[in-house]
Amino acid sequence: MLDVKSTSGEEGPDPDQIYTTPLQDFGEKLEDYAQKYRRKLLSVHMQEASREEFNAIKRDNTRPLTRLHKRDMHNRRPLGETDNAPLQHKDINFDTGATWRQTVQISPLDIQSQRTDAIDLRCNCTGNLLLPSSDVMPVVMAFMEKLNEKHNGYLSSYGIILLFYPLYALWQFALLKVVNVVKRVDKANGSRYLLELVVTNANGEQLRLSHYVYVPLKKPEAVPCNPVGLRWNPEATVHFIVPVKNQARWVHMLIADMERLYKETGDTNFNLIITDYNSSDMDVKKALEKSSLPRYDYVKLSGNFERSAGLQTGIDLIKDDHSIVFLCDLHIYFPTSMIDTIRKHCVEGYMTFAPIVMRLNCGATPWDANGYWEVNGFGLLGIYKSDLIAVGGMNTREYKDRWGGEDWELLDRILKSGLEVDRIYLRNFYHHFHSKRGMWTQ
Repeated sequence: MLDVKSTSGEEGPDPDQIYTTPLQDFGEKLEDYAQKYRRKLLSVHMQEASREEFNAIKRDNTRPLTRLHKRDMHNRRPLGETDNAPLQHKDINFDTGATWRQTVQISPLDIQSQRTDAIDLRCNCTGNLLLPSSDVMPVVMAFMEKLNEKHNGYLSSYGIILLFYPLYALWQFALLKVVNVVKRVDKANGSRYLLELVVTNANGEQLRLSHYVYVPLKKPEAVPCNPVGLRWNPEATVHFIVPVKNQARWVHMLIADMERLYKETGDTNFNLIITDYNSSDMDVKKALEKSSLPRYDYVKLSGNFERSAGLQTGIDLIKDDHSIVFLCDLHIYFPTSMIDTIRKHCVEGYMTFAPIVMRLNCGATPWDANGYWEVNGFGLLGIYKSDLIAVGGMNTREYKDRWGGEDWELLDRILKSGLEVDRIYLRNFYHHFHSKRGMWTQ
């Protein structure tokens, strides 16, 4: 055995050096070696933590841990102290006061319990605030009762048969499914709900219903009312306006995406308007002619790319002032429900729609999406043409040779006119990641 002199003059092993032992001592020392070098490895990660901080953490950790062999593995000593006592088998005394159900069951609503429905322009990672069913169902059931009363129904929506009449004789509409509910809170007066329901009539036919209701704040129970004038038009034509220049790949993708919307919905009341600043990398008009789109408009412009002027040119092509204009970008992926969603959130003379798009990270796709919400962008805007004319249209004078900021300037004028801007984090609504190299070259 190699002996090492200690600093005090006494012989003994130096704990900081590796030394050999006879074979018969190896088994006795193995556990000491393992503990010593485990402490050294842990000290690399714990060197920033003080003993006081570690003790505070250990004092907070008072729950026993159950192991496979029912050994009490709870160690209240901080790192650095050695305990060579053998482990003993003990019965675990569980804390009968522990509420294990509350410990392990976490609802998505728990994370949002401190949130409001206000959109925070400083946060781009949280989505829509989830509504609990306890908030939604009383409003839905109260609305169904009012609906049946209006159509000479005598049954409540809960299916209680009155006067022993059969169900089909008394109930005009029955709730089949709650598809979606959007709530807007007015802390002074009450809340507005957009109810999207599937109901069945007396003949068993399934009908889709999307309706705005208002619930006054001071009522002791949910009493839905019809907001005056707040009715969306399910047949309004939606015009998507996109200015482009030398973006052949993305123009082809936009046309294909619009063809997909038409194929999946069968909706013909939409129109794609492309204002082309003399693109040299493709024939945009020919691509539109070869597409299966039911409606489109194309206009060729000259000069440098100007987003505001390109959008205004597209607006001027629309003949019906009571149709919806959707100011759009080129690099967008639309959900299947996009056309109807724009209609539901645009009400002529009352409300415009600025959906929040998710910007995809590099390498992400709509089928494997990751990115962030573009909460500070208002360039994607739905508004009736009559309302857009009333606020002055696009600002082509101040934003003639530049773009960026024209959306905020238009937003200011919309709000000053008294129109509401409705915003939601729209699912499956993406802005593709793209390089800006060579974009809109002059």
